[in-house]
Amino acid sequence: MDKLDPFNERLRKINKELGVEDDDILFEIDEDLEIPETEIEITEEDITEHVAQKQKEKEASKKTSGMGMGGGK
Repeated sequence: MDKLDPFNERLRKINKELGVEDDDILFEIDEDLEIPETEIEITEEDITEHVAQKQKEKEASKKTSGMGMGGGK
């Protein structure tokens, strides 16, 4: 059941009482715009790749830190 069904049902009832046959004002959810989390699927592989990339960045940062900053004696 759509969360908006009760609202739409109420609008239909009001329209019927008013003698209006117009469904153009009924509410609906545009899932592409209003529920973006349904578009994103994260797999174990995605997580593994992300962790590996962050580890590489961390290691690269360690190698470059201290260079040219008087780090050696």
